[in-house]
Amino acid sequence: MSETEEKKAVACPNCNQPAIKQGNEIACENCDAVFTFSKTGAKVKSVGKIDELDKRLTALEEKQNAQQPAPNQNESGEPEIDEDER
Repeated sequence: MSETEEKKAVACPNCNQPAIKQGNEIACENCDAVFTFSKTGAKVKSVGKIDELDKRLTALEEKQNAQQPAPNQNESGEPEIDEDER
């Protein structure tokens, strides 16, 4: 979708939920699909965009969490012991 084209709120041709129209494409978050439409009707262009982005985000979060030491551990990875617990 071109960034210069205006986005409009429309109903999804599949589920009739709110969707975004830009140019000759309609993106529906509920269906997780992008549809193209013409005088002959709407056709599925792609599915799973939101699912793909969610998987990428999850992978990045896991990578970031793996790089951070767990709470209450020193740099060697051993748990820190409170002086009160001894």
